[in-house]
Amino acid sequence: MNTTNIYISSHDHRLLSHLIVGVSGKNDTIDRLRGELARAIVLDATAVPATAVGLNSRVELEDLDTGEHETYVLTLPAAADPDQARISVLAPVGTALLGYRVGDVIEWPTPGGIRRLKLHQVTREPATPPPAAG
Repeated sequence: MNTTNIYISSHDHRLLSHLIVGVSGKNDTIDRLRGELARAIVLDATAVPATAVGLNSRVELEDLDTGEHETYVLTLPAAADPDQARISVLAPVGTALLGYRVGDVIEWPTPGGIRRLKLHQVTREPATPPPAAG
């Protein structure tokens, strides 16, 4: 796992802590998210570096093994939508991105093997409410 400091707002930390409490059973992604939250430097939202990935951040990254460039918005599970490149924080890559900053290289296990990702850009987006139940 990575040893780079990660920065999370107290708001995101609180939301994610509540999210993982509701998950039962053995789940590797939840365990990894729990570990990331435990090691995170938790700050007031105004003190989190602007280049750090949080919920509702648009991220541009590069897979260092394939050279592929990808763009995602990191969301809570209810707002995830692969067709809109909105990735859940509970997806392996979503968990991996949380708290890292532009320029960081992240090595993270995924179902397809270890991915090495370089974070190129982070833009904060306004929060999107989850879709209405229909």
